Amino acid sequence: MEYSNDFKYDLKVGQVGEQMLAKILTDAKIEVKRDSWICKSGNIAIEFESRGKPSGISTTQADWWCFIVSGKIDDKVMVLIETNKLKEIARKYYLDGCIKKMGDNNTSISILIPYGEIIKDYPSKKKSIIEQKEKEISRLKSENDFLKEIISKCYFESTKNR
Repeated sequence: MEYSNDFKYDLKVGQVGEQMLAKILTDAKIEVKRDSWICKSGNIAIEFESRGKPSGISTTQADWWCFIVSGKIDDKVMVLIETNKLKEIARKYYLDGCIKKMGDNNTSISILIPYGEIIKDYPSKKKSIIEQKEKEISRLKSENDFLKEIISKCYFESTKNR
């Protein structure tokens, strides 16, 4: 979105935001989580399994998730995120091994996401895979160049000693 110091333009942008929120609140299914550990741990816990069965993010029917930050903040902060976006972020942290048993007798398993991470712009999975492949190719090229250099030195040394 472009910056503007024109009040009428800014007002229209704000009104579009108000309409978006009103539509979500009236038409969408929202899963609400009230979490007092966010302030203590710095993480949002996204449950995906409980008692050996899929639960939470794995089974949600919600279009959006809302996290109410309780505890030190006294329920004065709420974060609203589209479920598909939350799943995309959760998948990244799941693959990184950021999971923890919790709940009653540690019968639930959750993905831990640092709360600041949910507002970052994450690349799509496809872009992420492409970046991984590019890094692998770069690494292999470096190894190949190194091996060529060693072979060249060995060849030079063997011809020098003849």
